[in-house]
Amino acid sequence: MQIIGYIFALIVASIILLAQKISIQWKFDRKLMAEIFRKSYPYALLGFLMTAYYRTDGVMLERMLGDNGAYEAGIYATAFRLLDAMSILGFLFAGLLMPMFSRMIENKETIKPLFDLGYTLMLVFSVSAGVAIIFYRLEIMELLYSTGDAYSADILGWLMVSFISISITYIYGSLITANGSIKLLNQISLIGFALNITLNLILIPHYHALGSAIATVISQILILSAHILYAGKIFNFKNGIRYWVPSILFVAIIVVINLGLRQIDINWYFSFFGGMLISVLAAFGVGLIKFTEFTQALEPILTSLRKRA
Repeated sequence: MQIIGYIFALIVASIILLAQKISIQWKFDRKLMAEIFRKSYPYALLGFLMTAYYRTDGVMLERMLGDNGAYEAGIYATAFRLLDAMSILGFLFAGLLMPMFSRMIENKETIKPLFDLGYTLMLVFSVSAGVAIIFYRLEIMELLYSTGDAYSADILGWLMVSFISISITYIYGSLITANGSIKLLNQISLIGFALNITLNLILIPHYHALGSAIATVISQILILSAHILYAGKIFNFKNGIRYWVPSILFVAIIVVINLGLRQIDINWYFSFFGGMLISVLAAFGVGLIKFTEFTQALEPILTSLRKRA
């Protein structure tokens, strides 16, 4: 299916080019290829390092635990699949923001309003979904897998903490990437990769798959902290304690909301989705999302849609 998808995308792209009367000429230019490689290898290295510290856990579990390795790696994979699927949304959102950041940086425009909007939306989404899944992790694992149990559910809970960190890291990472600070990102990713392997070597023998999940959480939180620190230095973000108070308050409220709903004797489907809906409303309540700013940010998108219609 992936190969079919690539072929289909290639055909569509070719049709669009031909419709614009852009001719396609196939030729091999060694100098051009070398230049493309020279300019793109830092990005390729970044992609490799991010994938390495993101995917190494399962391999280490299988190799380090002997006869029990395949079982533990399989249990870890059942929870990791949900993290992987949900993280795609953050990846796509960051891909949408990055060219916008690049244009604004090139034109020396202020990026703080757009960044704050992206950060806020990603925080609301990741915390609302992540915290809800943490509270209903056992029900979700039992729903998805016949082998779902408290052990795999606890792994999912830890990985959802990683999901929140990963989602916010995407926003900071897209901003730093748009600035062209690839060397810095490679350094952060290399340190994250080394840290993740070290923590896995320490925790896997004692806690098995749960140890890998804990190692992922620690690594992702430290990587996020590095992104926040360097983004603040590069773009001179003066985010004092007042800037973080709404975010901290929002997280606390979401935890309380889910804790309260957990005590109500209703079907967990209703409390799970109801908790996420209330979480979004709570973001407006604490002032994390201001309705006027939200509508102003959406106006260019709505205008574009109206013009297309």
